[in-house]
Amino acid sequence: AQTLLPMRYIDIADSSESGTAPHQLEISPDGKYWYVCFIDGYYIKRYRTSDDGFDAKIYVGKANWNTIAITPDSKFLFAVDLGGKVVKCDLTLLKVVESTNLADAPHGSCVSPDGKHIYITATAGNYIYKISVDSLSQPLDYYNYVTFDNQGVSPSTNYNPHQTVFSPDGTKYYVSCSANGNAGNDPSVKVFDTKTDTLIASVHMNSGAYEMEFSKTKNLLFVSSDDGPIYQRYQGRVAVINMIDNSWVMDISTGSQPHDLAVDDAAGLVYVANRNFSNTTPPHHSSVCGGANGNVVFIDLNTLQLTGKRIEVSRDPYTVNIRF
Repeated sequence: AQTLLPMRYIDIADSSESGTAPHQLEISPDGKYWYVCFIDGYYIKRYRTSDDGFDAKIYVGKANWNTIAITPDSKFLFAVDLGGKVVKCDLTLLKVVESTNLADAPHGSCVSPDGKHIYITATAGNYIYKISVDSLSQPLDYYNYVTFDNQGVSPSTNYNPHQTVFSPDGTKYYVSCSANGNAGNDPSVKVFDTKTDTLIASVHMNSGAYEMEFSKTKNLLFVSSDDGPIYQRYQGRVAVINMIDNSWVMDISTGSQPHDLAVDDAAGLVYVANRNFSNTTPPHHSSVCGGANGNVVFIDLNTLQLTGKRIEVSRDPYTVNIRF
């Protein structure tokens, strides 16, 4: 954390799991563990933050597990499969205790700060799901739908909602819409009031909006995009949104196909993982994974400029998180 240099690689798939790909890494709110879900995988895996050692795994069945969300008390984890399956895992019993199936390609997931609801984006719809964390398998009584327009709940390619996050004070939540890169659609960040689930702002993006992280000290939301037109030499950019008035501030060209990012207010940095699958940034060397290596770059929170430091990592760095 002090040198911003790589320390180690951690193997998280054994020989029987060839073909699986880690898709998201989340640290539990209590800071004790980090969890990983896998595309084409069977398990959610848990590692200790104290020594990065393997601790346990939960069998969830083979699926394309895209995202995971952990309750604020660190007792339950939700995992979402793009094919429609959603499971609730008891992190004490280390097993699935509830499951359901959702329509319209669910993807992003986030548990509300009060721990009462899980919000899940429907990437092929005009809405997101709002579900009671205690009643995942009872949709008729406990599901709500939050829509982006006045057309009712329906399949749609206008928005392609990707991720949702809550503001630091919990009064608002944000939904990134990638619009699937299609002209005439709505690449944007939608802002909702938490109490009423009403849309209070829509911030237009210059390309599809994907991952989001906020700075508590600067009241800024950083939004990544790995698609869209070439911007300052690279495909993709990181947008900055003012969380006070919900306005677009600027775009930052961070490298080729930036996807996930993490904000470190204490260090005054934003970490950005550039996938570089187009090989626009020629790597220094090849990895055992083949293809072009990706890289991690750093945005200075005070100047909103790149620091100039770029760390080459293996192929397609997709998710990044901070262990405090």
